[in-house]
Amino acid sequence: MHAIKFSPAGGTVGIQAQAMGEDQVEIVFRDNGPGFPEGTADVAFVAFERLGHETGTKSGVGVGLSLAQKFAEAMGGRIRIDETLRSGAKVSLILPLSLPE
Repeated sequence: MHAIKFSPAGGTVGIQAQAMGEDQVEIVFRDNGPGFPEGTADVAFVAFERLGHETGTKSGVGVGLSLAQKFAEAMGGRIRIDETLRSGAKVSLILPLSLPE
């Protein structure tokens, strides 16, 4: 949802899934929006943090990535943000192929 919300009009959002070994899958979300400034990957998962968008025109309260991280962890997975991109965003969701018991 963030990829669509923060990409420019006519922007692109891509999703790709690939196996990571025999027991995990990585789902990669890429867009051509503003991306994540270097050094903000950890802060992006803090509830109610909007990474400078609090004064922008997009509505929201800043809980989306925090909730996504909690859901991923509850399923034995993790989310990571690539902050090395010069434009756009790349967020990876890594999940086990079987849920923890």
